[in-house]
Amino acid sequence: MSDYLLLGQDRDENLKEITRHSPHDADAMDRYGNKVAKDLIAAIKVVAPQMAQTVCDRAIQVHGGMGVSDDTPIARFFTLNRFVRIADGPDEVHMSQLGKQKIKEYVAMNER
Repeated sequence: MSDYLLLGQDRDENLKEITRHSPHDADAMDRYGNKVAKDLIAAIKVVAPQMAQTVCDRAIQVHGGMGVSDDTPIARFFTLNRFVRIADGPDEVHMSQLGKQKIKEYVAMNER
């Protein structure tokens, strides 16, 4: 269930929401440490690499066969973005972590 909390919204809307909160959370991170923005960090670790991979995939589609050749850097960018998604931990791990954090927040809000 926790995976669907992040995936339930359109990725573009997720990215807009993250961007909207980033300046406030960056300031809070500077003042109080990274723990105050752990949900933002988890969301960014999922949404940003996926968006970069989508952009590369669309560029490959636009360029056709040339998009996967060494004539353009697109194939290299695609491979690099896919590697980043794997190396930093599977998206499912980040989504599960974010979902669990959000569920805890909602439970705590309802207990008050």
